[in-house]
Amino acid sequence: MRRVPRLARAAALIAVVFAVVAASGVGPQVACALDNVSASNVFTLPAPDTQKWYGSSCGDVVVWGEHSGIWGYDLTQKRLFHLPVDTDLGTPNRPRISPGWIVYQVFEDVSCDQHIYAYDRSTEATFAVTSERGSQGNWERGTQGNYEISGDTVVWVAPDQSADSDIFGKNLATGESFSVTTAPGSQGGPDIAGDWVVYTTDSAAHGRDVMAYNIKTKTTRTLCGWSADQYNPKISDTGFVVWSNTSDPRDPNATSDLYGCYVTGGAIRKIAGGPGAQHNQSIGGNLIVYLDAARPGGYSLIGYDMLSATRFGISKDVGTVYYIQGIENGTIARIYTPERSPYHSTVQIVCPTELDVISDGSAADESVDVGDRGLLPEPPAEAAWLARIAVSSAASRVSTVVVGSASDWADTAIACSLAGRQSPVLFTGATTVSTAVLAKLASLAPRHVVVVGGASSVSDAAVRQLQSVVGTEAVTRFAGSDPKTRSLAAAEVIAARAGWSGTVLVASRDSASSGLIAIPASVWKGLPLILADSKGLSTAQIARLKAVGAKRFVVVGSAVPATTVSRLKTAVGATNVRLIVSTSAASTSAKFAAWATTSCGMTWDRACIASSWTWSHSLAAALAQGRSRSVLLLSDPTCLSASVRDALITHHRTIRVVNFAGKKEIV
Repeated sequence: MRRVPRLARAAALIAVVFAVVAASGVGPQVACALDNVSASNVFTLPAPDTQKWYGSSCGDVVVWGEHSGIWGYDLTQKRLFHLPVDTDLGTPNRPRISPGWIVYQVFEDVSCDQHIYAYDRSTEATFAVTSERGSQGNWERGTQGNYEISGDTVVWVAPDQSADSDIFGKNLATGESFSVTTAPGSQGGPDIAGDWVVYTTDSAAHGRDVMAYNIKTKTTRTLCGWSADQYNPKISDTGFVVWSNTSDPRDPNATSDLYGCYVTGGAIRKIAGGPGAQHNQSIGGNLIVYLDAARPGGYSLIGYDMLSATRFGISKDVGTVYYIQGIENGTIARIYTPERSPYHSTVQIVCPTELDVISDGSAADESVDVGDRGLLPEPPAEAAWLARIAVSSAASRVSTVVVGSASDWADTAIACSLAGRQSPVLFTGATTVSTAVLAKLASLAPRHVVVVGGASSVSDAAVRQLQSVVGTEAVTRFAGSDPKTRSLAAAEVIAARAGWSGTVLVASRDSASSGLIAIPASVWKGLPLILADSKGLSTAQIARLKAVGAKRFVVVGSAVPATTVSRLKTAVGATNVRLIVSTSAASTSAKFAAWATTSCGMTWDRACIASSWTWSHSLAAALAQGRSRSVLLLSDPTCLSASVRDALITHHRTIRVVNFAGKKEIV
């Protein structure tokens, strides 16, 4: 399907999703252009309007420093908390957080030294990490807080006897201390991820080099020894290190570029450059975030996705960002101070979620884009087609193409279920086949075309157009006088395929939403989809399904007659019949998505939001969702339905991309 500019389509609903995802602390990685992320993806934590310093986050918890001590906010519990620290020692500052610990620095009024303390998040105990004379964790031209934590291990800078500095570490769980480096000169800017510590060191020949130390092997290596000053190395859990190459680290307006490489070796690559300074970098996973003084596209906060090598704008806010840190799964925690008030700052969560509108044309045209995506390897040829294969094998790309009517959702749902991941699907008009679909059919050059639907949904004239491309004998109609009968026949075909688990989906012919909700799971897992009419399924029809191996039934929506549910329970037992029913199409879709992710191996990532009012743009989207293993959620097209919103919040950590089906007139 075509990708269209994010936030340019479905603007109202997209803004709502940004607000929901941001409020929950989600952080998908993104890959979009500099003009495609809005300020609506910024969520301000409900904290007192005071001056704050140095934010850090881990999971759903953000911490920061104030004059009154260390504060934090738990996004899961929606709870503001104050760390119980002993302020009699001095003013605590610059907290760093890991899953088990919060470490912070205290300027002790008596000794005038700075020391590092640790707070155990499980036992709520506090103890001193450093006790030596001199300011621990404080060096490098006046900057404060030269220390970081990863897991149980904290590393910090300490002064040596020659007024230079060394780097030390300690495992907070075991109490074991160690030296990272005591080399001559000044060592600074340590960061840690797993067993690797990165830092900078003075070099008489080069200026400042980027170094890496492995805690387990006790080995040191040089990552960058250029004839220039390297500063502020940051390492992610992937082992990638990013640093700034600058002439004056004290001046944020000085020219500086960003470079990086993997800690285990490999080529150094340029991450960011150009006019002005690229600085204050942070890294989490494959996402790098930094400040750009040149403000490309008006953005000061920029992101770089290493997977796609794409740069994108995150925030245009004018203000002072004291520190960018705490990227968790793509989420950025920052301290933001508006220019109007340097003494009043807020803590913000910035979430650059990727939003895609994946269905912006007609259903028939969209099928040209997605109809043959995500297919399984070509299945063995059936014996009846062997003669034709001998003639057409040179041109044929696939064995079978399934064709459904874009004007009849029921027959198209059957077509998607029948095709599964084995065959391409194309949608056609009731009376004519579009030029684009005919061209796609010619490109695929199938050995067989199966038309799902009677003459009222796909006319004889339309069939003749298909025959003109692939030959008269290659096109057949799928058996059955009505959708229910055709869905039963399709179930027998699907049941004969290897790997079927015996689960059958049952939706209502009279409820388009129930059928559309079920399509992705039917396509992905290869589950038959039965469309029951107002009479439901008879005992004989249920027995027919049992005869081909049906063991379990999942009934979607409330429109399936209660008599059918009762007959299913009698046939296979009540424990083998699951009802996924709710008060609305939106809440039913959320419930079905939860079942599909736990029972069918599907994922919440790339969840697609479609309109619960119309199915016109959901056909191709439902097929695409099944082929990509993701779920379809139906929502009120003018306001994000509460059940869909809650599902996004609950599963936000697994969602990297949100898809939308339909133009802005639909969603």
